[in-house]
Amino acid sequence: MNREHEYILNIILIALAGLTLFLSNILWVDLKKSHIPTTKIEDTDYATNDLFKELLKPQKMVANYNGQHHAVYDFDDIYNTYRQSIYEIFSNSNTKNGQVISLQEYLKLQDLPSLVFFYSSPVDLSIIVNLIGKSDSNDSPILIKEIYLSREFIIVSDGTNHYRFDKNTTIDFTLSALAGESLPEYKNLNELYNVEKNIYLPNQNSYLLKTVKYSNDLKSLISDESYVNNLATRFLNQNDEHIRDIVQDNSRSLIYGNEYLTLYTNGIIEYKNLNVPESKTRNLHTSLKNSISFISNKVGNAGIYISQITPIENNGDLGFRFSFNLYEDSIPVIINDTKNPYYIEIESYGDTITYFKQNYRKSISESPLPEKVKFAGLERIIKTSLTVFNEPFEEVLKNISDIGVAYIDNTSHDQTELKHSIFIKYNNRRLFFSMESGRLLMEK
Repeated sequence: MNREHEYILNIILIALAGLTLFLSNILWVDLKKSHIPTTKIEDTDYATNDLFKELLKPQKMVANYNGQHHAVYDFDDIYNTYRQSIYEIFSNSNTKNGQVISLQEYLKLQDLPSLVFFYSSPVDLSIIVNLIGKSDSNDSPILIKEIYLSREFIIVSDGTNHYRFDKNTTIDFTLSALAGESLPEYKNLNELYNVEKNIYLPNQNSYLLKTVKYSNDLKSLISDESYVNNLATRFLNQNDEHIRDIVQDNSRSLIYGNEYLTLYTNGIIEYKNLNVPESKTRNLHTSLKNSISFISNKVGNAGIYISQITPIENNGDLGFRFSFNLYEDSIPVIINDTKNPYYIEIESYGDTITYFKQNYRKSISESPLPEKVKFAGLERIIKTSLTVFNEPFEEVLKNISDIGVAYIDNTSHDQTELKHSIFIKYNNRRLFFSMESGRLLMEK
């Protein structure tokens, strides 16, 4: 990678950090088929560019056919089918060559055969095309929140502005395949309440979701010498002959020089590197690349997304803290714990990783197929939480920017069934409600 491209990439990723910090954008990355490390962690070799591409995967998809809307949560294969086409189409697209259409027209187009990919918050289009080297510049970049694909044209929407590009896409095969699956029907807020928003709710007040159980097996793994030695070798790059091993009631620490690896019985794996880094300037590209490489090589996690990016400083050295959560079939899994609110936290100063913490959770079972889960309904949720939604119903709807589903993990229990919940973005607040009762569970 030449310096010019490296510079562009760094600028793009700084913009990405800004979007994450100020728009709470969720960025996804799928590193392996299993997101929980086993007693034997296999060697892996990940291409950084491929990981960066996955960071920009949309969070959900709606398929429109036969005059109906159908939400699809597990759409990796579908997205991969069209991902390269999207990159190619938009490599030279900007606000100058896109035709602006009205929100009303865009909503009407949802009745045509189409696929719509959704991001949780607007993402700079130039991030996508520059990130993979398809374009060196984009003088009028488009923010994207939705990507609409049809037979005759493509539309990019930032939630306010909608740009049409006359580029055809072959979607008939995908829509025909989906039509054979009897997917549940959805309607958007425009159809339900005459509020001009392309936000969807299920027709039958139920979602198709899996039942998933997580457990903390670290209590038993702490005494598993094979697992501990393998983990210590990966983190400390030394064999057991050179590592100090300290066992206490609730933890086991492995120490080599200024590096510490501690396993706690409550499910926390913590790594500290006390060697002083030399990083007088922040470089998001380097820090992000090293952090993802560290995670994939040390614990092999998959199904994770960046939940937060935080600039950090220590004695004049500058870096970033990246916080990750898990997802199941593109549905986010949120920890209900204020002390350890993320599954992974990692701190990077340039080339040096100084801190890593993992909230170890293992998927022990899940229902083979999604099952219907009753949804209390939007009106009941709003009526149940009048202290939160303290304005007329019509005004509440105008101030909702997203509605979706999430799993909640109570990590205070060694073994737990993930709780199904509804999340609502309302006035820049991210609220989680019980799927069945509609009561407020937490705010993140």
